[in-house]
Amino acid sequence: MRYSFLFLALVGSVAFSQDSTRLSGLPRIYTVHIDEVQPSSMTRFEQLNSAQVNARNAILEERQLPLSPSYQMNSSDGVYFSLRPRKAYGDLDNPPTYPDDVKKLMSEKVNPYSDTVHTLLRYHHNELWLLDQSGSYLPSSFNADPTVTKFVHLRKESVIPPMNAAYDSVVTLYRKALDKIKFPLACIVFFSQYGNGANYYLWHARNFAEYLKAPTPEQVLIRAYGSEQGV
Repeated sequence: MRYSFLFLALVGSVAFSQDSTRLSGLPRIYTVHIDEVQPSSMTRFEQLNSAQVNARNAILEERQLPLSPSYQMNSSDGVYFSLRPRKAYGDLDNPPTYPDDVKKLMSEKVNPYSDTVHTLLRYHHNELWLLDQSGSYLPSSFNADPTVTKFVHLRKESVIPPMNAAYDSVVTLYRKALDKIKFPLACIVFFSQYGNGANYYLWHARNFAEYLKAPTPEQVLIRAYGSEQGV
């Protein structure tokens, strides 16, 4: 799967260490809303989604109320991921509270967009993702500017419970191999704690050509450990 990428806005907004092992400063918990849009309706969905966000933000900014940041990525076939960072699990039980006049404006100017948006969807649901800082990889050459790094390849991996230990050992070996060969592309890793239980790997590149040029997983292991241990 290939996804256009807006999560870079989040990465670029904080300082991160260049030792390729941590994303310091980023929240660990994210609520994720996933919309699967009919391909023929993607343009309309994006227009309505943007209008709804702008209407909501205008109301909050006018009254000097805090805005809740969110970050979005989408695939070419109409799957949209909207990530909203949370400081702690307790935030989930304490949604923002607004004065009655703001609630009234939200009901009149923001909420009606949802009715139309929902007619464009094939399916939607919510998940809770955790950022895996130690499993993520950031080479020193990583550029968080979204005008430079414009492409992401999202890889989803689901593990059968009895294989968790074996999977973790292979992932640890591969993660060390990335450092060992100084792999050129960054990878941000999430785990769907409440949802489908999958691991999500977001590989970043300047463009699709750069992604294709990077070594394959097999090549990474062979270069790091030799042909016998690498396979």
